[in-house]
Amino acid sequence: MPRAFTDEERGRIHEKLLDSGRSCFARYGLKKTTIDDLVKLAGIA
Repeated sequence: MPRAFTDEERGRIHEKLLDSGRSCFARYGLKKTTIDDLVKLAGIA
């Protein structure tokens, strides 16, 4: 079973996803942004 993230790790991942979301939404728009785009840009894919 994979280990759980610490609160600190969870916070960093949350911030990375928010930042990548803003970037992708500005570049591609909401309809063309995929989850794959978000996690790749956030570095968690």
